[in-house]
Amino acid sequence: TSMSAMQGHNQTVTDASFALEKHWCISSSADRTARIWLPPKSESLMILDRPEHSSKQAFGHPVVSAQFAYRDRFIALACGPEAMLFKFRLPPSNSMDDIERLRKECKYKCVSSISTDAKSVTFLAALNSTYSPFALAAYSNRSVVVI
Repeated sequence: TSMSAMQGHNQTVTDASFALEKHWCISSSADRTARIWLPPKSESLMILDRPEHSSKQAFGHPVVSAQFAYRDRFIALACGPEAMLFKFRLPPSNSMDDIERLRKECKYKCVSSISTDAKSVTFLAALNSTYSPFALAAYSNRSVVVI
């Protein structure tokens, strides 16, 4: 079995996980991005680098955790003091040949965001095996919040 490295982050990768029913995986990084990958391709299919796909404002902190949620319909991200839930859309998986062209079809939008007076999110857990849109965020101020 050959293994291929998926490379594209500019700083330390902080988290990575697989999607439930698809062949995608997601990673987060200190470079303030999260990326969706289609292994074994080495290029990322989608880069989440700002709260809204069309926004010019980038994430203000490293993305420390990224997970698929609600049976791969959402992405939960932890970034500084904020825990966010994103709705996203990828092109159909039967047309994954031209990554550059497919990137243009990828979209995402923040649908929920929770920020506290804590310095940072220390842990993020998302339910992906059930139809539950909830995620749990643990914060440095010793609080736990349901997103």
